[in-house]
Amino acid sequence: MMGEMNASEEEQKEVVDTLLNELIRDELTFVGQYVSYSDLCASWGYKSLHTRIEKQIREEMEHAQALIGRMVKLGGNLSVQRMHPMKRNESVQELVKNLQDGESASVRIYNLAIFLITDVGDMVTAELLVRLLKEEKKYAEWLKIDPSQTDDMRN
Repeated sequence: MMGEMNASEEEQKEVVDTLLNELIRDELTFVGQYVSYSDLCASWGYKSLHTRIEKQIREEMEHAQALIGRMVKLGGNLSVQRMHPMKRNESVQELVKNLQDGESASVRIYNLAIFLITDVGDMVTAELLVRLLKEEKKYAEWLKIDPSQTDDMRN
């Protein structure tokens, strides 16, 4: 069975490089998107949501730095020339829904990356991803709000 085979070092490096680059791309896209979301919330008068998104920007930047640091330590090839497309928001409800969708996708991607990286035997990278996944899950849990009840976030 394929899952029982040990990956060669070259195959391991390729899998880890690919996954780390994708995660870095995701985190950097989130930073850019969250800066936009934060500014929108501030201009729409949603101060508490603006403040929470500002905190999340810092956390996403820390995630990107940790992933880039791991890539550098492994001697990988950092390749993140293109970000994912940014989503437009016409309302705070749409913005919250996009935040929820993004974090939900992030949790799924981290889970898959942990599985694949564990499968090739890079336990140090897998441990880093588990730590980052826990932080992503905390934010995803915070986002379990009803987008229709966003008026409570104006203060």
